[in-house]
Amino acid sequence: MLEKVLETLMQELGLTRTLDTFRQEWRSSSTSSSASESSCSGGVSQEPASTAAAAVVADPLPPAVGVLLRKLLHEREMLSIHYRQAVQERERVAKDTKALRRRYSEYEPLIAELRSKYDMVLREKTLVGIQRDRLAEQLRKVNLMQESGQQQVLTGSPTVGQQQQEVDAWQNPYDGLVFEQTPAQSFTVQRTLASHSQPVTSLAMHPSKPLGVSTCKDGSWSMWHVETGDLVMTGRCHKGSITCAQFHPKGTSLATASEDGTIQLWSFDKQKLTATLGGPDAAPVTSLAFHDTGSFLASGSAGGAAHLWDLTTCKRVQAFPMA
Repeated sequence: MLEKVLETLMQELGLTRTLDTFRQEWRSSSTSSSASESSCSGGVSQEPASTAAAAVVADPLPPAVGVLLRKLLHEREMLSIHYRQAVQERERVAKDTKALRRRYSEYEPLIAELRSKYDMVLREKTLVGIQRDRLAEQLRKVNLMQESGQQQVLTGSPTVGQQQQEVDAWQNPYDGLVFEQTPAQSFTVQRTLASHSQPVTSLAMHPSKPLGVSTCKDGSWSMWHVETGDLVMTGRCHKGSITCAQFHPKGTSLATASEDGTIQLWSFDKQKLTATLGGPDAAPVTSLAFHDTGSFLASGSAGGAAHLWDLTTCKRVQAFPMA
C-alpha cells in the first residue's frame, strides 16, 4: 500500500529517475526481508494473517526510502507555501487595479477639461500669431508711406478703379525664376495626422506659418500645426465634398471649394465663415487661385468655365466660359 502511494506521488512530481531507484531498492529490501523470515520460520507455527499484516506495517522503512519521503514532503510543503503566496499576490494586484481604475474615473473629467482648454489655447496662440503678422505688415506699409512723404486718407474699402490700378501695376515676383527639381525620392514620413473619417481630398500650406489645411469628402476641413501635429481649428459648412482649399496670400483667411458649386471664405481673425460665393445651381468648383494682392479670387468649375471674384464686394466680376 505504501509503495503504491509513493510511486503515485513521484509520478505526479515527474521524478522518473528517483522512481526507478526507489523501485529497485524497495524490491531488494522486500526480497531480503522475505528470505530472513522463511529461514527463521522452520518448525514454527504460522501466526494469524492479521498479526502478520500488522507486523509488516510496523516494520521501519528502508533508510533510502525514508530520506526520499522526507524530501518529497518538504518539497510539497514549499510548493504549498509558494502557491499561497501567489494567490495572495494575485488578490493584492486585483485590488490595486480596481483602486487605480476608480481613481482614474475620478480624474477623467478633469483630464478632458484640460485637454479642451489646451486645444483652445493652441488655437488662440495660432490666431494671435496670424494677427501679429498682419499688423506688422500694416505697420511696415505705414512706415514706408511716412518715409516717402506720401499721405493717404484711410477709407473703408478701395474703389474698383483703385483695385484695377493696383492690379495693373502688379508684377509677378516669380517671373523668370527657375526652380530646381525636388528630390522627392529622398522624402520620408515624419508624422501622420488623423482627424477625418472619410478620404482626404486636398492639402494647402500657409504662406508664412508652419500650418497646413486638409479637406475631406464629408465637407469639412482641418488646420494643423505642421511641426507639432496639433489640430488648430476645423470648419464644416459645405453640403458636398470639398475639392480644394487655398490660403489668402497674407494668411489671414482660407477659401474652400466644393462639389455643391459654392466657394466659402473663412476668417481666422473672426473664427467663422464670412462669405459664400456661387450657389447650389452652379457646377462643381474644382480649383481656386488667389491674386497676389489678395483682392481677387479665380475659380474653375467642372463644366470647363472659370470665374473671377471681387473679394471686397464678394461678387463675380468676370466669367470665362468654356471655349
